[in-house]
Amino acid sequence: MKFLAAAGLATILLSPAASQAEDVTVQIDWLPAGDKAFVYAALYQGYFEEEGLDVTIVSGRGSSDALTKLATGSADFATGDISALFSAAAEQDIPVKAIYSIFTKQPSATVVLAESGIESIADLKGKTNAFAALSGSQAVFDHVLAKNGISRDDIELRQAEPAVLAPLLSSGQVDAIGAWVTTAPLALALLQENGKEGRVLPWADFGLEGYGLSLYTSDRMIAENPEVVSSFVRAFGKGVEFSIQHPEETIDALIASAPEIDREIALAQLEAAIPLMSNEISDADGMGALRSERLKAGWEVVAASQGYDREVIDPDELVDPSFR
Repeated sequence: MKFLAAAGLATILLSPAASQAEDVTVQIDWLPAGDKAFVYAALYQGYFEEEGLDVTIVSGRGSSDALTKLATGSADFATGDISALFSAAAEQDIPVKAIYSIFTKQPSATVVLAESGIESIADLKGKTNAFAALSGSQAVFDHVLAKNGISRDDIELRQAEPAVLAPLLSSGQVDAIGAWVTTAPLALALLQENGKEGRVLPWADFGLEGYGLSLYTSDRMIAENPEVVSSFVRAFGKGVEFSIQHPEETIDALIASAPEIDREIALAQLEAAIPLMSNEISDADGMGALRSERLKAGWEVVAASQGYDREVIDPDELVDPSFR
């Protein structure tokens, strides 16, 4: 097992057997955090090793970056917002499939200052909104705005690096930032350090439907290494379920790989993620399920938001649920 840190490479060998295992690279969609901790749980609980996999975890820069890395063969698996996959496929053929739904509900959200008076998406009219440049949430932002009676013409939109979003909000340079409910605890903590209180507006509360964070792999992996894909999904799914049942131990695994992470914030992020992973949808369909009806609902959101013809893709053709 290996972990690639954002600023360098840290290699941790768990057992002599690791050198005989199948080498696999998985790219998480952002930096290590509580809402990605299930991958580390699978790692440190030995689930990947049990499947004969030697897994390297690589930090990412958004869902679009994850798709690019898969399409170019730089990663074997990746996590990302399924909306980004829909958008990419609507623009061109992309050799990537979603194979496991991690968040069965949408995690996208807007964070504002509590003192701003912004209490709904409609209140963003006339305000400056900032997003991370490669954030998959932007693919559905227009739909969320329209659901709430405004459009992109009614706001000012800026792009920024993820690390500067909260400082931009705290300093008053922007009125709102794009986030996920699972990453919001970090933004809120950074605001508090500057004497500011934040407010989170989950887009799921303002009309956003469909799946969220998903596990991807490439068409190449499916065609050439289906056994590896099956093994990875089994281990990955065990990590997801472990993280739901044992959040404290899951954060221990995360911090073992990324000791610079604030434990309290990471735990808050994971606790915010658990209702997105385990809920009435997963209860009905099973963990990791990718159902046609919900996929189509999510695609319709992306199509409406981005102005795509609904017939340009069939969302069912962008998933392969056979490995779960």
